[in-house]
Formats: sequence, structure tokens, C-alpha cells
Amino acid sequence: RPIAAQQILAQADRNRSVMREKDPAKRREHLAGLQAITADRERMRAHLMKSSMIEGLRLPPAQCRTLPCQGISRRRSTPIEK
Repeated sequence: RPIAAQQILAQADRNRSVMREKDPAKRREHLAGLQAITADRERMRAHLMKSSMIEGLRLPPAQCRTLPCQGISRRRSTPIEK
């Protein structure tokens, strides 16, 4: 859950900044970046995994230890029974 919460906040901040952008050139630049992602299957898959928060659930245990997520299964959000 902490990983998901961290990712949700970061993604929400990015989305807000994109939506608040008033400069048409910067908005076109962002759209061109998204279009470039769709042109490359690997980049598209990576973007999908990140935007759907699946990537965070697949963090290696070493990275997970730096966050308060011990005791939580990385496959489901319920605590692991001991």
C-alpha cells in the first residue's frame, strides 16, 4: 500500500501539472511525447505498467525495505499471515 500511495501521489502531481499547463507549445510537446511512446512497443508497455501502478508492485525486496511495506504481500494488498 505505501508503494501504491507513493506512486499515486507522484502520478497525480504529474497529471495536475500537465492539466494546468497553459502554454500551447508545451502541451503539444507533451502530446508528442505520448505519441512517441505509442510508436515503440517496449516504451508503450513500460508506460502502461507504470501508469497502472503494476510496476510498483514488482519492486525488488531491497527497494521495498526502504519503504514501510514489510509484511505486505506484493501480489495482493492484504497483510501476510505469519
